[in-house]
Amino acid sequence: VYQQPFTIINYAATDNSNKYQSVGMEVQVGDEVILTTAESRRGLVDAIRKALDKAIESKFPDVSMIKLEDFRVMDLDTEKGTAARVGVLIRSRCDSRVFGTFGVSSNMLKASLDAIEDSNKFGLLVLSGRAP
Repeated sequence: VYQQPFTIINYAATDNSNKYQSVGMEVQVGDEVILTTAESRRGLVDAIRKALDKAIESKFPDVSMIKLEDFRVMDLDTEKGTAARVGVLIRSRCDSRVFGTFGVSSNMLKASLDAIEDSNKFGLLVLSGRAP
């Protein structure tokens, strides 16, 4: 039976006037709730990835072996303009295994977070030898 290795409880993102972007995140790993922050000069999505990895690396130190290889954003409801839902497709590599995850939301950061979260969860399955 599959048990989720972690659950993202909450997150907040801040863009500091083109200097850096930061993300605060609350993640449950087992019985422990971890609060963490991360900064990036490469955008909020990079800060999200860093914050999530930082939150789970104490329990899953091999998370750094999950490499994001491609990141694409797609407009799913073009007729809705700025209210459109977006899809975020991430291609990741873990060892020799390549896999994709997809997040959908009207909020691009949330869609990115969902795709990154699923990428890490599937990557951890690959690393444990339990991936389909």
